[in-house]
Amino acid sequence: MTYDFAGPWSARTGFNSGLSASGQPGEDPQLNVVAAVNGYLKAGVPAEKIVVGVPFYGRGWTGVAPTNKGLFTAFGGVARGTQEAGIYEYRDLVKNHVRPAMRHWHPQAKVPWLYDPAKRTMIAYEDLESIGWKVKFVQSKKLAGIMAWDLSKDATGPQSLLQAIRKGLPRPAAQ
Repeated sequence: MTYDFAGPWSARTGFNSGLSASGQPGEDPQLNVVAAVNGYLKAGVPAEKIVVGVPFYGRGWTGVAPTNKGLFTAFGGVARGTQEAGIYEYRDLVKNHVRPAMRHWHPQAKVPWLYDPAKRTMIAYEDLESIGWKVKFVQSKKLAGIMAWDLSKDATGPQSLLQAIRKGLPRPAAQ
């Protein structure tokens, strides 16, 4: 499970599923996909038995100061969410929350986040760009594949994360 690296249990906002460490103050450099996979590989788990998990939801916080556009910042509580406090379904994010002025991208962690200074809300999530980087990582390490939690939260059409994964990963040979 390479997600839920940050949430309401965290002392600060953070990435739900960053690919790599961002190098930002306040971040635990072990809480990312690369560190998790490398830990398993170092422990002797064969690459062909490792599957990277990706969240089809975002984690949101409220009461977040504008420092660092809400990233790795103290928060007052969890944001409203789609149907559950603090959890935003990806399809809801695409439809109702993602705006160019609010979306930020971290070049080292290879993951987006949203920050709304008026609402003081920060949401860490996946999108087509971050999924593309995770697919490339899985291929570069020759891992078994990618799993998602959960498919019911995906968007449809060209914004579908599942379709981005399907297009990026090679199909297994027929047996």
